[in-house]
Amino acid sequence: MKKFLWITPFLLAMQMAPLPKSRAELLLRQWIMVSMEIDGTKFTEEAFAQKRAQGRATVMQFLKGGTSYVKIYTNSIHGRAVSSTKRNSWKLNEEETQLIIKSEDEPTPQVFNIVKLTAKKMVLAYDDKGTRQVFYYDAYSEK
Repeated sequence: MKKFLWITPFLLAMQMAPLPKSRAELLLRQWIMVSMEIDGTKFTEEAFAQKRAQGRATVMQFLKGGTSYVKIYTNSIHGRAVSSTKRNSWKLNEEETQLIIKSEDEPTPQVFNIVKLTAKKMVLAYDDKGTRQVFYYDAYSEK
């Protein structure tokens, strides 16, 4: 029996380790766009960082219950921050490989393929009329 005691700490550690989150749980936060790609042409993260420094950014927020918001921050001519917010509904397909976003004012939902989703990074791909768009996001919290 003593020869199996060495395994006890490992078993206890496994019991205390949190279960991996589902993709739906990973989505529940704010995400800021850090780069994008259109038909293989990638816009650099540096260009997006410059835009953020100037007050321009796109932030997506996913809430429990299927509500999401897209916030677009821009600067007005007078240098004041302006934002527009669009309310949407969201869900994942059964396999959790696609994110389906339905805008209140659009009849057809947009279906994004989830390329990558972790607690800190999200990459979504969208095919629209022969154009492939890939969006890169980082986890975000307002300061």
